[in-house]
Amino acid sequence: MHVVKAFATEKQEISKYKDNCDEFRQRTLKRIRLFADFNPVIRAIASASHLSLFLLCAIMIIKGKLQIGDFLILGTAMGQILARLQAGRDDQ
Repeated sequence: MHVVKAFATEKQEISKYKDNCDEFRQRTLKRIRLFADFNPVIRAIASASHLSLFLLCAIMIIKGKLQIGDFLILGTAMGQILARLQAGRDDQ
């Protein structure tokens, strides 16, 4: 009895499987498109913030409010933070 029912619903099951695969494919493509659209924006913001930090540090060094070592520490810290943010974004 179960074998007969399985053969009777085979086309329906294949159709459901195809629909599920198509839905999964569409979701995956949408996710890839979102990532591709926003990745350059995220990288531009990261680069702009890094360059802004260097500009601010350079001005503070010229005014004598910041030492070169402080500049290197801030630059390294900002580089590590931005690298983690971008790596975390790439993993998703």
